[in-house]
Amino acid sequence: MESKPSVSVIIPVYNGEKYLDDSIKSILQQTIQPLEIIVVNDGSTDGTEKIAKKYGDVIRYVYQQNGGVAAARNKGLELVRGEYIAFIDADDIWVENKLELQLELFRKNPDHDMVIGLLKRIPFSKTSKIIHEESKNGEYVLQFGCAILKKKIFDKVGIFDESMFIGEDVDLFLRILEAGIKVWSHPDVVQYYRRHDQNITLDERRKNFYLLKAYKKSLDRRRKSGNRKVEDLPKLGNIEEIISYWKSQ
Repeated sequence: MESKPSVSVIIPVYNGEKYLDDSIKSILQQTIQPLEIIVVNDGSTDGTEKIAKKYGDVIRYVYQQNGGVAAARNKGLELVRGEYIAFIDADDIWVENKLELQLELFRKNPDHDMVIGLLKRIPFSKTSKIIHEESKNGEYVLQFGCAILKKKIFDKVGIFDESMFIGEDVDLFLRILEAGIKVWSHPDVVQYYRRHDQNITLDERRKNFYLLKAYKKSLDRRRKSGNRKVEDLPKLGNIEEIISYWKSQ
């Protein structure tokens, strides 16, 4: 009998006591269970530890001093045992067949090293029953909660840049594209992004600064390798426009 691929799930969390329980439940309710769930407490000062530890041995729990989401994800990467890696932020929720759907896409596309689906934005107040009725009209967003990656990707492109306090997903995704790694995109909603007053992306100026920084880092790498002309910079719009331009070069 063919064995199922092993998936390690990493949850970075900072002061997420209001959200973490729902996120963990959405993993435990998956139609295919992961090998492990790693919760990295990034210096929380609330009841995050209590929420994580109530699951006992189901969760691999680790605490570190606050260093940001990239640092927390990197700590999780130090601990993983799975062949595949999946990330979910503590305030987000997966659809119940997320792992099964994306692992099947890997089976059908074995030459690809990453699979990414769509994200759906919802108010935090939505209940799970309402959520599952709203699984249409997702967005293509470069967020790794929508993806599963083969572990070997990180050996090739490196880990998350801990100087990126926002946009670390985009930064890593650009490195993946630059490395020629095959990414399979599919049109299914796999993650719900819950909007609330503590979302770190609410600060538009700060968010745009780090997204531009990610793009500038990519541009500098390409210029160094002789693949980019400075005068051809696109007009800055949303990040989807920038990535679309970058991919066309």
